[in-house]
Amino acid sequence: MNYSLIRLNDSADGPGLRTGVYFSGCQKALEGNACPGCHNSSAWAINSGKPWTAESKQKVLDSLSPAYIKGLSILGGEPLSDFNLDKVLDLAKSAKEIQPEKDIWLWTGYVIDDALSNEKKAKKVREILKYVDVIIDGPFIQELKDVAIRYRGSTNQRILRVHHKEETDTPFFEDITENTNLY
Repeated sequence: MNYSLIRLNDSADGPGLRTGVYFSGCQKALEGNACPGCHNSSAWAINSGKPWTAESKQKVLDSLSPAYIKGLSILGGEPLSDFNLDKVLDLAKSAKEIQPEKDIWLWTGYVIDDALSNEKKAKKVREILKYVDVIIDGPFIQELKDVAIRYRGSTNQRILRVHHKEETDTPFFEDITENTNLY
């Protein structure tokens, strides 16, 4: 698995200063279902960027240590592509174990309900969501592009706070797209 960028002290991808990791590869694009106008088409190829190694993971985890860093942002390419799921899970779990007070935001071009109903990936996605606090879901749609909205490229995309039913550990989502307290 590769990553296209690790952005330290990032202020664009979520509230506060954060560390942003852009994983390479977009399964949707590779299957011919790319989002036209995607701002990160250079990360669609699985082999773009650099290899994700123990050293790159440690760099990200170390970058979360300062008190002024609010959290971790996981983007792509497509972090929920089948070939990225194991490394994304490993990073999210490790980050939450080491820095439980830091929030984790994840961007996906999938509608999360569709990803959770996909037999092939549902179990892994559910596992990842145990560590993610906020997910931005939905494909980028060029006709719905709006440069005035924060954290999203098009108005169809949602900002969802992730919760879990303790008795079943099933994720459920609170739509906070219009919550101005995020800014």
